[in-house]
Amino acid sequence: MLAKIRRFAFFFLIAILFNSTFTNLVFSQTQTRLAKDLLADSPPFLSPSQVLEDISYYEEILKESYARYVYLAENGVDWENLFFKLKAALTTSNKQILTQNLMNDLIKTMQFTKDPTLQAELSLHNRIYKTSNNEAFIPFFTTVRLAKQNQQFRILPDSVNAPIANQWLRHCDDAAFRLFPAVPERLGEERYVLGMLSNSFPSQMSCIVEDGLEQLNHQTLDLKHYESIEYEKSDSAAVFTWTPGQIPYIRWMRDGDLEDRETRRFMSLTREVRKRKAFILDVRGNLTGSFGFIARWLHPLTNASWNNAVIQEKQTITALHGILNRMEYLRSLPETLHATRLSLQKDKQGIMALLQYIESRVSKTRLIETKFNFSGDKEGPNWNKRIVVVANRHCGDGCQFLAALAKQLEDSYLVGENTGIFPKNRLIPLFQLPHSKIRVSISHRLHLNHEGVPVSSSGYEPDFWLDHPSSLSDIYRLARSGQP
Repeated sequence: MLAKIRRFAFFFLIAILFNSTFTNLVFSQTQTRLAKDLLADSPPFLSPSQVLEDISYYEEILKESYARYVYLAENGVDWENLFFKLKAALTTSNKQILTQNLMNDLIKTMQFTKDPTLQAELSLHNRIYKTSNNEAFIPFFTTVRLAKQNQQFRILPDSVNAPIANQWLRHCDDAAFRLFPAVPERLGEERYVLGMLSNSFPSQMSCIVEDGLEQLNHQTLDLKHYESIEYEKSDSAAVFTWTPGQIPYIRWMRDGDLEDRETRRFMSLTREVRKRKAFILDVRGNLTGSFGFIARWLHPLTNASWNNAVIQEKQTITALHGILNRMEYLRSLPETLHATRLSLQKDKQGIMALLQYIESRVSKTRLIETKFNFSGDKEGPNWNKRIVVVANRHCGDGCQFLAALAKQLEDSYLVGENTGIFPKNRLIPLFQLPHSKIRVSISHRLHLNHEGVPVSSSGYEPDFWLDHPSSLSDIYRLARSGQP
């Protein structure tokens, strides 16, 4: 009897998939990706065939628009199998499916990407229900510090973790646990902080440690994300602050008017920096600082040329339709300002012109790259400095360039936390699934490093993590000693 039921379920699924594939083929060839009513209410329930068609639609627009699609496929992601499994899981019977369940399962399927631009929402009864693959992935730290010895990790003694001091970390239950590299106190050491990179705001993690008698013990450890308010945004009126010394510490907070006295003072700091072998540049919270402004500051320091951060934009008919959808959606929101609506209308004309150009091409896919190319002063010195860049996820164009530079240059370091998704753009392509009316966001932009390799969707990861942002002693120690 059970075998008969399994055979029936198998042939039932194949029949639905065949019907869906045929319908979807006709659908994709005749239907535009432009949405008709982005504010339309979603139905509370969907039939299995509607679910299959919506998943197929999502799979198609992902292939046509998602900037990471090819890269992930080349690195082992079987997209076809991924969505086949999702279809099978949601259509094991002929029962109707909650629309909200489809939305949640779609994004859950994409969770492996850790890409916060992959989002979904729906409207129902004058309410908007949202889900996202994740918000920003940020580090959560325990108070446990470890030293690496003979490929094992020993818990360092301190007042908080005295009961487990000098025991060995064996395993942690959560697969997302991390050993974050930390600035060591002495040369030749490898130090780590135990924690987790997560978007779900975990409060605790469970790990197994081994004592001197080779007994295994479970330990529940508290997790915290340490971040001072002052480093979340640079809303200060000041362009910069600095502390002079053998190792100058400069905190750059925003761009300034080149005619202002404070900006001239900032630009003149290069005379002091040129005398030093190392300096610290803190850009935590700098969301608005531009590449052009900091490039002007760096110009007299070196005759070098650097090419690092690259933004690759995937321009397809589908992606451009998605941008037009996003513009229309923003214009239709009651809270959108009149000036913003006018700006969106002007931008729409440019997208329409670009769309006509793409449609006229033989190849319907166009990759456009924006590069941060720095050229130093031809009369300047050779670069011979150690720069320690301190950054966090509140990181704009100039900050991202400096983070990339610290990863690119020998004997320079990126410290702090991951720099977050880049570029930050509100015009992420938006699409509406045909039956469920679920609105999905799919980014068409990809951040590449100086070697042309895609940067993690969580941003650049630092060489050394700071588990407490208010302490600068570790940063100064690294700037003085260099490679541990």
